[in-house]
Amino acid sequence: MGLKAMLVKIFNELDLTKPDDNIRVGKHSIWLTKENIKVPFQWGGRVQKYKHPKEATYDLWNIAEEYAMVEYLAGNGMAPPLHGWVYFKTVISDHIGAWWADPCGAYGYITEDANTLPKGKFDYKWMQSNPLFKGSEGAWNDIMVPERQNVVNGYLVDVRRSVFDMINYSGDIKKIPIYTENREHLLDRLQKEAQFPFKERENPYQEFYLDGEWHSGEREVVKRAEIMKFSPRAGQSVLDIGCQLGGFLQYAAINGAVGGRLVGVDIQTEYVDLARSLARASGWNICFRSLNVEDDFEAAIAWFFLLFGEKPDYLLLMSMYKHFKKSEVFWDIIDMLEAENTYLESNAIKSKDSMAPFESKVLERGGSLVGFTEDRNLRKIFCIQH
Repeated sequence: MGLKAMLVKIFNELDLTKPDDNIRVGKHSIWLTKENIKVPFQWGGRVQKYKHPKEATYDLWNIAEEYAMVEYLAGNGMAPPLHGWVYFKTVISDHIGAWWADPCGAYGYITEDANTLPKGKFDYKWMQSNPLFKGSEGAWNDIMVPERQNVVNGYLVDVRRSVFDMINYSGDIKKIPIYTENREHLLDRLQKEAQFPFKERENPYQEFYLDGEWHSGEREVVKRAEIMKFSPRAGQSVLDIGCQLGGFLQYAAINGAVGGRLVGVDIQTEYVDLARSLARASGWNICFRSLNVEDDFEAAIAWFFLLFGEKPDYLLLMSMYKHFKKSEVFWDIIDMLEAENTYLESNAIKSKDSMAPFESKVLERGGSLVGFTEDRNLRKIFCIQH
């Protein structure tokens, strides 16, 4: 997809929450030992500073420089041979203190295992005298510290001392081949898999944002957001339960809600995968997870508390009431999370004057009617504020 031909391999995800003998988290990168893949820590929507969220991480040019340097050394028998770039579309980790799926992914490269190669020819003095290489005294000294294991079996395997204190290379540096979502393929998937009920209608159930514009769906996202005056600011958090394609989280990101935790959950795995693809296409680090909040209630609530601390700024449960087998669980979620703003949408009603037990429960909690929607059928939208 996109520049896929320039990437050796594309993986659907890298799950760091289930480490095993194949996954080693080092000081500067993640190693997949079976595949001989190194994944440097990255940022720009690709934050993978595992369990150290406040530490800076490397941009893609910095990683491209690392690759070019190691490739040059490999040509002189001083570093393991490299065999191209790989890309992980979604990286799952707990680097922010809780399970998080980053759909912007991460790049890595294939490198041979230094331990399995014939003895290498790494020459510290040769490298230090080569005008293509520059570095601080500390970075140079760090290379030869045995416990750092920067040199393995005569091969240089790491050129970094810290985040940005590394040996620099002034030779030929080629850009990383950037992965992009294939627009036509994604639109085809949306047409086939984004309906509700699943695969039973002609059009996607929800509006979605792609390539700088909103695409139509049976349920209007933008109009609902305007009716609700849904306007999360930078740094504020949003939790959308039953998010479908993640339209409301896309709306929040478009309107500046960056830096906060934007999270969507849905029971349908296809919706989650499509929502991740849409977020990836726009470069948004929005966490989407396939989760049955009712059946996995205790685990879900515990995760929400880890993510949002005391409470999220916004909680959305749009047209979700009828999908709960036990209505008390629906209200327990609202009462336990105590979001600053909780938006609820009723099931279909016959008239604007209709009353139902659902509406009474909202009013008991100090909620109020904020408007009506009529795109698929007549419904009421309520807001409860804490």
